[in-house]
Amino acid sequence: WRQEVYLFEATPSDTEGMEQTEFAHTRVKLWGGSDSAILLKIATYDRQGQKLLSQSFTYIELDLSGPGSLFAFTQPEGIQVVDMTEATAIILKSMSCQERSGGPGDC
Repeated sequence: WRQEVYLFEATPSDTEGMEQTEFAHTRVKLWGGSDSAILLKIATYDRQGQKLLSQSFTYIELDLSGPGSLFAFTQPEGIQVVDMTEATAIILKSMSCQERSGGPGDC
């Protein structure tokens, strides 16, 4: 079973103290379902680019019993919110699986 996914990569903006930690991650990849936005996989990498952890989630059970207000967004005063959903979807749909996932081994 295969599905389209979005890949998000993140690197810490502050690495102070990380050089003292042998297994400190310096990059994180997160895969989310393109239809559901549910986290499907996570991988962390060290300073040399070696994978430290890779975890896939195959059985996901949702509990939607919480109040809708739990997910409400309140726009802070003086902040302009720009909805990039459509623009991001167009960009991601134009990319190949390898471009979205970071390589052929992740497709």
